[in-house]
Amino acid sequence: MAIALSTLLAISVTLSADPGGLTLGKDSSARIQIRVTGLFGRAVPGARVSLSTNVGALGEPQQAGDGAFTAAFTPPRSRAPAVALIAAEAEADGDRALGWLALPLAGSDSMTLETKPHASVHLRIADRDFGPAVANAKGEVQLQVVVPPGVDKATMHVQDTLGNTADRQLDLDPPRFARMRVLPVGPAQAASGESLELQAFLVRRDGSPDAEARVTASAGRGGVDVSRNRRGIVAVSWQAPLGAAGQTAIEVQGLGERAEVRASIAPGAGRPRGGWLAGFGAPSAGLLGSVGTTFSGVPAFGATVELAIPVMGTPFEALLDVGGLGWLATTEPAPSPFLGRPERATATGLVTQLGARATHTFGGVDLHAALLFGVQQTWVSAGSPGAPSMSRSASEMGFRAGAALGASWPVGPGRVLLQAHTNLAPALGGLENPLSGIAVQAGYLLTLGR
Repeated sequence: MAIALSTLLAISVTLSADPGGLTLGKDSSARIQIRVTGLFGRAVPGARVSLSTNVGALGEPQQAGDGAFTAAFTPPRSRAPAVALIAAEAEADGDRALGWLALPLAGSDSMTLETKPHASVHLRIADRDFGPAVANAKGEVQLQVVVPPGVDKATMHVQDTLGNTADRQLDLDPPRFARMRVLPVGPAQAASGESLELQAFLVRRDGSPDAEARVTASAGRGGVDVSRNRRGIVAVSWQAPLGAAGQTAIEVQGLGERAEVRASIAPGAGRPRGGWLAGFGAPSAGLLGSVGTTFSGVPAFGATVELAIPVMGTPFEALLDVGGLGWLATTEPAPSPFLGRPERATATGLVTQLGARATHTFGGVDLHAALLFGVQQTWVSAGSPGAPSMSRSASEMGFRAGAALGASWPVGPGRVLLQAHTNLAPALGGLENPLSGIAVQAGYLLTLGR
């Protein structure tokens, strides 16, 4: 199953197949399921969907209710292993999104092998065994085999009439097949000064999304930015040159393959983006909750509103965090001039930080590290029992630094984020111990339109 989002990210498209793979020459079709959802996973009943594939054929999508569609996929007549790269384009209320699905197509054929006369032979290909079959008097034996995409070797096990056994490796030498497909999100055109998003979908030889694939892009006219790889999907943003008209070619390269998209520059003034703004992608905003403790053992909790803006062509995001913090009551010596008596103190804080986050996809998960620097305004309320009882309040601002390690997963029109966060902050408001500590943060970041 694969999910992809448009630049506007008001809708998302999810595809799945039943069965999840086909054997060429044996299976006649697969049922493709498409679901279009909006914010927070709600159904988008008025969406329109179109389908395309690089191999095989797709029937017209049929509505199944609640923003769901189904369609039939017919595999190609070829028997060579391949992967069908299926795309679903959805449009609803002017918003567009692409969804991708890689459907493995296992090859099937007969293999003629040579061995000792009348020997028993069987083959192991991937996790399947074929045979045994007995060779004829010439030592020839034929086996019907199934070869999944990405598998290029087999193990041949032979037992002769005397009971002797031997194993040897065979090179299957399957033909190469396309592992990259590039499509525009919506019509392949942009007004002068405006941008057009393309998406490249890249898979490994077994059909799984290739999150490590590197993509480059160029255009005959206009500027091109390439985003980082997100589970095999790479967004390519082309900006039409100002004052231009006509067409241009956008070339995308990856996995040793090349794809070209012809884009039109539509008439109109457009809305030129500033030079430095052109280097940033669609921002994300969301809410993160946190629970943790100071290094002195005081429980803490908080909530943070985060704005993250990706830097195009890099793994980095610029961050702005604004949030509130609270620390539960703790007993510690009161500051001068309160005679050093024990006091019961609570604190709250307001934090504003700027920083950067770097993300790398590993094993299908987006892992990240972040550094943040900013200021923390702290309010302290404390009281000392006894005779006479005393109370005090204080407010103080200080610098703060933080670091985080975590992971995120695409869900709907955004991503779920989970991370461990540590911070360094001084003792403020007359507190004896610093407010430095460690916390676990979790939340959801929604990708916004541009």
